[in-house]
Amino acid sequence: MEMNVVIAQYKETHPAFIRDSWIGIGLLSIVSFTSLAMIVCFGCLIVLELKKQSSFMSATTKRQQTQLIKALVVQTIIPTLASFSPCSFSWYQPLFGIDGWKWLQSTNSIVMSIFPVLDPVSTILILPAFRRLKSLSLYLVGTNKDSSAVRVHTASCL
Repeated sequence: MEMNVVIAQYKETHPAFIRDSWIGIGLLSIVSFTSLAMIVCFGCLIVLELKKQSSFMSATTKRQQTQLIKALVVQTIIPTLASFSPCSFSWYQPLFGIDGWKWLQSTNSIVMSIFPVLDPVSTILILPAFRRLKSLSLYLVGTNKDSSAVRVHTASCL
């Protein structure tokens, strides 16, 4: 059986394994924090560029850009809280003697389970065009042997 798993042990093992654990977790931390820093940096650059371009935009375009930036920020924060934070906590909790495996496993599985729902719901709640959505039309196209009539069924979903 092949498995890909990250294991870090900080004590009660061979010193070379402890050193490799520190190097591995350190590199993972650098990659993770660098990606977060890049997200923040590029987000700030986008906002600055939009502010520079705002004199050329109509009021409607400015409002839409503001709403989209808010949605982008929320869609960045949710995965950071749902994935990055618990993962980072699990890497470093043995260092500080925190025994939170059952708590972390339960919490992390719940957060990861609701993440696919939270991501689109947050966008729907932030963007007014989606908030105003009252019903969704489901189009079921069917054909009969005798005719090629199209049946349209509308169902209220919100």
